[in-house]
Amino acid sequence: MATYLEYNGANIPIRSSDPTNPVAGEIWYNTSTRTLKGHLYAPGTWASGNPMVGTPIRASQSTGSATSAVCNGGVTSTAHVNQTEEWNGTSWSAGNTSSTSAYSRCGFGIQTAAVFLGGQNGPSTVYNVIEEYDGTNWTTSPGTLAQPTRSARGTGTQTAGIFAAGSDGDPPVKLNQSYTYNGTCVTATNSVPAARDNAMAGGTSQTSMLLYGGDNSGVQSNTYSWDGTNWTAVNSLNTADAYGAGTFSSSTSTLKVGTTWPSVSPTEQWDGTCWSTITGLTENRQNGVGSGTGTSAFVAGGYDNPNPTQNSNKTELWTGAGPATVTITTS
Repeated sequence: MATYLEYNGANIPIRSSDPTNPVAGEIWYNTSTRTLKGHLYAPGTWASGNPMVGTPIRASQSTGSATSAVCNGGVTSTAHVNQTEEWNGTSWSAGNTSSTSAYSRCGFGIQTAAVFLGGQNGPSTVYNVIEEYDGTNWTTSPGTLAQPTRSARGTGTQTAGIFAAGSDGDPPVKLNQSYTYNGTCVTATNSVPAARDNAMAGGTSQTSMLLYGGDNSGVQSNTYSWDGTNWTAVNSLNTADAYGAGTFSSSTSTLKVGTTWPSVSPTEQWDGTCWSTITGLTENRQNGVGSGTGTSAFVAGGYDNPNPTQNSNKTELWTGAGPATVTITTS
């Protein structure tokens, strides 16, 4: 195999520090650290972030962005809860509790104008309630769901949202419903081609949403794109999965993160056309929360096995692939 020396000669710059604005492909020797360095196109990475401040939790739901999000509800080791936590891109803080204590809710909107709907409490209590959060206080919408629903997914704003799929009953009946929300009322629209619950989603508006994976007599790999009128089947996940980290804030650059326990499913990234396998989480988790895009995101909470004491409050931060300065190992 040819070496760098054979290709490029011996003229490697010698510097006492790394350059401030290196360009992709640049290589130099750092005399301070005595290392050969280069600015290369590096894969994305997960890094540890500050933990959630509430009780370790699973099956919560979040909405927002990588730097401003809110999550609500979930299951602790002993109870279904109404706890609220806010994420500012660095740390979590406790918010006011919602009126409804439930897990597997559906959330969409931004941190200061969010919608959380449905959810479950106990083995057979599924809610049809819609609640709104303004960054401080909760109010109950005058509108309600057409039927009690858990584990749906949605996107959009507090006054122009879309949510789909989910389930009701015990044992659960999988749903293919799809509804818009205008801040007051829900209106039925074209259904998802195949029923499922515990899917994952990415989206930006009432007219742009991606719904992928989910559970219907086994985990699914199907991906469906919503254009404001119709659902269209697009390229499927490489590995079928469900119960991953909730809803991300992009329909063209989103992540499939988490696992259907006890299997360990790979993390995948959607580029607007196809799914590709990327670097996995440092900690396996199911039923976590997550927000952001394929470039920048967070995942928090969840659990790594069915034992309720294994709930997590840990946060992981995603930085997507891009140019980065790395140490070059030579031999």
